[in-house]
Amino acid sequence: MLKQISNVLGIVKDNSVKSVIKAATFSGIRIISTSAIYALLPVILTAIYNEMLAGIAVSAGTIFQLMIVPFCGELIKKIGAVKVMRISILSFLLTGVIFLLIGLEILPAQIGIWFVIVFLFVGYSFNSIKTYVLQMSPKESGGLLFGLVSSITSVGSLIATLLLPYLEHQSYIFIGGITIFLMSLIFAGTFTLRQPKIKPYKKDKNMFNFFSTLQRGFYFVKKNKYFPVFQLITVTFQGFFYASIWFLVPLLIAKSPDNFLGGMSLGVYEIVTILLAAFFGWIADKYNWKTLYFAGWILVLGGIMIFNLHFVNIFIFLLIGGVFIGIGDNMISGASSHILEKKDKNHKEDAAFIVLQKFFSNI
Repeated sequence: MLKQISNVLGIVKDNSVKSVIKAATFSGIRIISTSAIYALLPVILTAIYNEMLAGIAVSAGTIFQLMIVPFCGELIKKIGAVKVMRISILSFLLTGVIFLLIGLEILPAQIGIWFVIVFLFVGYSFNSIKTYVLQMSPKESGGLLFGLVSSITSVGSLIATLLLPYLEHQSYIFIGGITIFLMSLIFAGTFTLRQPKIKPYKKDKNMFNFFSTLQRGFYFVKKNKYFPVFQLITVTFQGFFYASIWFLVPLLIAKSPDNFLGGMSLGVYEIVTILLAAFFGWIADKYNWKTLYFAGWILVLGGIMIFNLHFVNIFIFLLIGGVFIGIGDNMISGASSHILEKKDKNHKEDAAFIVLQKFFSNI
């Protein structure tokens, strides 16, 4: 562990790495409000309409995100990851504005909540932090740095998760005001970030070609000897699993008096990530990443099996299974991030690959 800390401190001296950590900190602050809003969506939609329509609305938001993600990838190529990051932050800020307007009764909740879905998923689509990390990371420390970034952003997710039972009882004005304040803060902070040493590609005119962007993403995979496939498998699992957890558990929390265990059944993934993501990334960088990858899948499968034992209190088994899945997921992520950064020959199609990642994750 001391050696891991020494390695972390060593790479942090690099100015590019400092900028990545700063961007991760901004992302963590952003997650405090946006994760809470995302978790509250099914609760709010169910209260206004019903559970079926809530599920349809969130699914529609995901499909909408899927359709505009390629545009984000093209925009990163044209103007850079940092500027696209600012577009994402502004979209989240507008989400806060809509919450505020609903709270002030200027905009009816039945209408405003649909604007929330649009701005929220636009913000997620234009979140370019992964592209920024991939472009700025030292080649031999990809696992460690991606893990460190995950640990930092997970602090924000954990805070949001623990606040969720409290936020469920707060007004639209409070949630909107907090979101506007935090988004304004980190938007200003993005002007202190270093720019990746990659020239924008301004000659491409076809920015809306969905299939062309995905094709370049697959070309990235082929060019790097198919090692990025490990990352695609990882994000596909994460997209399916965490979307399901963040949709179902908030509904269970809303119906249960045991808010602490409910919150912890979501927060356990962030706690494990905060403690272990950088460590597993370092293990992948220094030792056998393949062993780490497949061992992680064994733990994930074990955690899913524990979910099926939910007698007495469902939150207890969600918590225990979550520990197994959280550890396994961080092992998988560390290994796949390491090999992705190590095999990335150049960064010309990083944005296209991240778009492909988001496509698999949203599917």
